[in-house]
Amino acid sequence: MKTVKKFFSWITDSNVRISCSVLLLAAIVIAAIGIWTRFDIKNSFLQGLFIESFGMLFDLVAIGVLAGWLISRNPKRHLIRRYLDEIDDFRGWNSDEAAHRIRGNIVRLNKLKVTEINLDSCFLRQADLSGARLQRATLAKATLSQANLVKANLREANLWYANLGDAVLDGANLQEATLGGADLRGASLFEANLRKAQLGSTNLQKAVLVKTNLKKANLGGADLQEANLKGANLQNGSLWSAQFQRAVLTGANLQEANLFEANLQSANLSEANLQDAHLGGADLRGADLSKANLQNVQLGDADLQGADLSDVKNLALEQLHRARNWEKAINIPGYILQGSTAKEDDGEDNLG
Repeated sequence: MKTVKKFFSWITDSNVRISCSVLLLAAIVIAAIGIWTRFDIKNSFLQGLFIESFGMLFDLVAIGVLAGWLISRNPKRHLIRRYLDEIDDFRGWNSDEAAHRIRGNIVRLNKLKVTEINLDSCFLRQADLSGARLQRATLAKATLSQANLVKANLREANLWYANLGDAVLDGANLQEATLGGADLRGASLFEANLRKAQLGSTNLQKAVLVKTNLKKANLGGADLQEANLKGANLQNGSLWSAQFQRAVLTGANLQEANLFEANLQSANLSEANLQDAHLGGADLRGADLSKANLQNVQLGDADLQGADLSDVKNLALEQLHRARNWEKAINIPGYILQGSTAKEDDGEDNLG
């Protein structure tokens, strides 16, 4: 009985299914008439009725299905328009009620498979948007401070100058998103996907970017002072003039990254992979480069005063001489001073 009720409910939930069901019943009746007329071939009236009934049924099927589809579409469009209008009504309101209402409309729109939502200048402080689907959404100048965006999908979203201070974006998808000028101070982006994201001039002070994917991301001029980028992937990243003072980049992948004139003063780059990276003019004073891979790194005019070079890998003397204050670096491995690019004797003395 429950199965029958469930099936009936499924039929009545859709105008298209109701139309098809009625037409199916009509087809069964006409088919029954057809079977009956087979035994009465001489009755030309019934034969004609049978033929005409099938023609009429075909017309009804085409018109009924089309009408049902159009009817089913209108309520959905009406709901989408209603939810978007409600968001517009609360746009620019800086209140908890506005955040609650806007968040509710986002959830409803997601249920209707709408993701490209205009949330420009919306107030969503402390809003729970975990798992929200906001691909290609517009969140420029939106307030999302302390918001929960864990595993949210913000691919190709526009977050230009958005306030995301102390927001939680762990596991979020921000691939190819625009975050230029955004405030992400203290935000958590653990294992988030920021591949090819635009983060120029973004404020990421003290942000958590542990194991974050920033491959080919643009961080030119970004402020990452005291940020934690342990194990982050910054391969092929554009990091020119970025501020990394006292940042943690332990074990980070910086292969072929552009760090031209970046400030890495007192940054921790131990065990980082800097192969083929461009560090021309970079400030590496007091930076920890112990056990880092410096193969083919460009160090022209980089300042190495007080930099810790203990156990660095694949650094040639010729590379070192291109840097400024290289002789003031500490713990320069003996193999480098001997003109080799690989440590040959663990017992060799270091300079510094």
